Amino acid sequence: MMKKISKKKLKAKADKLFSEKIRSKGICQLLEEDHISCSGILQCAHIIGRANHRLRWDEENALSLCQAHHFYYTNHPWEWQELIKMLWKNKYDYLNSVRNEVWDRNIETVIARLTS
Repeated sequence: MMKKISKKKLKAKADKLFSEKIRSKGICQLLEEDHISCSGILQCAHIIGRANHRLRWDEENALSLCQAHHFYYTNHPWEWQELIKMLWKNKYDYLNSVRNEVWDRNIETVIARLTS
């Protein structure tokens, strides 16, 4: 009999796969877009926080950012939202239109999508 994998472990696996996919873009997507100098390793930066499970693993809700940009905008949420509206209006509009939708809670489906 196979042991059931906990939801916590499934979420961690989905988060890791998602982060790898976003960071695979290979560059900070804010390079030369604002007043902050790029530095540090690439990170997966969510536009709307990971607490929103409907958008947690949606590629439209994440950017590949260097550590410096990610840290700055994590601590400046208003500027982050304004920047997203300015640079990625379609992404911003999409996220706001679906952010309150119910998600299906099937993390295995998310993992399958991220590995395909």
